[in-house]
Amino acid sequence: MIVVAAALVGSSLLGAASSGASTNLSSGAKVGAMSARHSAAGVGYHCARAPKSAAMKPGARATEVASFGLYQVRYTSTVPTSKSSNYMGYGMPFPGSLRVVAAKITWPLTSPVGTGFAAIVQLCAIRFGAERHPEILVAGFTGGAHCCDLAAVYAYDAATTKYVKVLDESAKYVARLKYDPNAGFVPRMVAGRVVLETGDGSFAYHFGCYACTPMPRRLYSFASGRVIDVTAHFPSLVKSDAASLWQSVRSNESPASGYSGLFGSLAAWVAERCTIGAGRDAWSQVERLAAQGTLSDANYHLATFVTKGSYVPSLRRFLLANGYCKGQVQ
Repeated sequence: MIVVAAALVGSSLLGAASSGASTNLSSGAKVGAMSARHSAAGVGYHCARAPKSAAMKPGARATEVASFGLYQVRYTSTVPTSKSSNYMGYGMPFPGSLRVVAAKITWPLTSPVGTGFAAIVQLCAIRFGAERHPEILVAGFTGGAHCCDLAAVYAYDAATTKYVKVLDESAKYVARLKYDPNAGFVPRMVAGRVVLETGDGSFAYHFGCYACTPMPRRLYSFASGRVIDVTAHFPSLVKSDAASLWQSVRSNESPASGYSGLFGSLAAWVAERCTIGAGRDAWSQVERLAAQGTLSDANYHLATFVTKGSYVPSLRRFLLANGYCKGQVQ
């Protein structure tokens, strides 16, 4: 389960996440004040320390560096002088130049599309496996809340001997993965593997307010030239999330709670259970709650401020449309 508020994913947060703590990014967190470096058996990541560029003078130029082994990823940009710029004074101003350097070789990287970007707030060099050249993670912030941290991932292509962009979530805000644009990707070491942690942003606001609609955790890795979902490879994490979500369901079952967190928590709980193949049993709990009247239209409308529709069929459609529970929920 991912519970987030308006946050910039910075390297101080990454360090906490990779130590094994659950991800709960607090409101207003700024770009990290420390460098995060974690590795095990040749895999790992390093995320750069973000500069205090808010204190830099207009027109000043700066470079931020993340490194892994002999490889460095460098982002260079200039603090704008125009008052019309959307640069907000933290992170590194966007646009700028992005490149990977090793020994005497330099690979220029195509910039993220950066729709609405104001600043680059995340720069990481990551080695997911035995590949020689590390992958690169870059994220930009657009400003605003619950929307705004959009990532791009680059990988070395041996056929062209160039770095290519394999994922860009910043292109016109079109989500290509189950991804939380409020918090982006958080690199973590889990069971000796590097994963990119995020949440499924499609759950936000769908069955209640933002705080009432927790997101199922999603974990990604890199293989065969693409970013892949490996959440199901870590069932103990998913089970732990599901247990927390079920506690939230139970605490919101009574009329005294106003049912505010019931419908969002239940949706995320069923999704988590389906991820590890336990969807049939989870759905039987949905049917039990419906039969006892807890999921009635009156309660659903009260908690979510909708004025029509029924929760159970809406939940079924939503889960199936978003790739959950196929073959487990009829």
